[in-house]
Amino acid sequence: MNILFHAHEFNLKEGGPCTKRINSFANYLTEQGHRVTIITSSHNKSTESKENTKNKEYQIVYAYSTKKMKKSTIHRLLNNFLFGLTSFFKALIKTKKVDVVVTTSPPPLISIFGYWIAKIKKAKLVYDVRDIWPDVAIEMESFKKGSFYDKVFSVIAKFMYKHSDIITTVTPGKVTKIEKYVDNAKKVKYIPNGYDENLTKFEIDMKLVEKYHLKDKFTIVYIGNVGLAQNLDALVNLAQNNKNNSNMQFLVFGEGAYKKQLEDKIKQLDLNNISLEGKIDYSKVHTILKYSRISFISLKNTKMTDSVPTKMFDALGVGCPVLLLAKGDSCDILREAMLGESAENIEELNEKFDSMIENYKDYEKNKQKAIQYVIKYYSRKEIAKNIERELIKLC
Repeated sequence: MNILFHAHEFNLKEGGPCTKRINSFANYLTEQGHRVTIITSSHNKSTESKENTKNKEYQIVYAYSTKKMKKSTIHRLLNNFLFGLTSFFKALIKTKKVDVVVTTSPPPLISIFGYWIAKIKKAKLVYDVRDIWPDVAIEMESFKKGSFYDKVFSVIAKFMYKHSDIITTVTPGKVTKIEKYVDNAKKVKYIPNGYDENLTKFEIDMKLVEKYHLKDKFTIVYIGNVGLAQNLDALVNLAQNNKNNSNMQFLVFGEGAYKKQLEDKIKQLDLNNISLEGKIDYSKVHTILKYSRISFISLKNTKMTDSVPTKMFDALGVGCPVLLLAKGDSCDILREAMLGESAENIEELNEKFDSMIENYKDYEKNKQKAIQYVIKYYSRKEIAKNIERELIKLC
């Protein structure tokens, strides 16, 4: 098959959720002899490393969009629209025969252009939904139900649900939710996110271990986007409650819209046991997780019960115990892995944190079992086999 992935975010160096998902699909599909092209935004090219892309069997095509500088909703929409428009023309120029177009959301606005690419190319259309819009934005309180943005994104979502040949999504909760929006529930397919076993193939960087005193201190780490959805105020609260423990440190690796406010809060509370270290290359994640004692993962709102952060699979796959602030599908996975604790609110989070420290030896005993569990049930390579089966049936 000739398969075209249409995604605003694809950067192997930074390794975001969308990149990890599509890269695992593309690698497996090319191994099976399929021809894969990925159309993504030009701002990824400016930060991408040639070392990361030079040995890839699939083709990456960059379509122009503006740099991600301003954080306003209008700017993001214009950026997405521009990429959607330029990616449409790039697809017409740079690709010949296309059997399947896989357009991924978020951002939801670009999916309309994925539909038109499939239409012009007379290809099957797969709508890959990682977050359900506008539902997730309302849950994060980014805008209100019934607002202009809610109405616009609702129209886009309903259009895509109707015109896609199949809809793939990442958690059982999302499957159930999307099934309510479509006439034929059978076209909604569960294709979860998971763990990329290649993560542990990156060499351990002992200079990084020394730089952040990972051997010397009990380190609680957060790696990922520093945004509203991640509820990092809860991590600051943990740091504040443990500021007198000189052997403990909290490290945040990432960038995002909430970073400045988080920095201001840390300064205001005069905390010297928590620091924001900026974005880290994906190749360094293995080192950080292996030598950290706890990986902190959270969602802003407990209403987001159908979300499973991809960073949780990375932590479990490396054997780093997880402290999770969430409800729903992600808690079920952590419970089955038996390598961490979940809490529904900040008060419970502090209790679970204290419990993890007190019983840390038990987690060290469970590390190998957790790694085996993640590889068995959430290996991205095995998951990629499922998407291949669905695409073959579709064609």
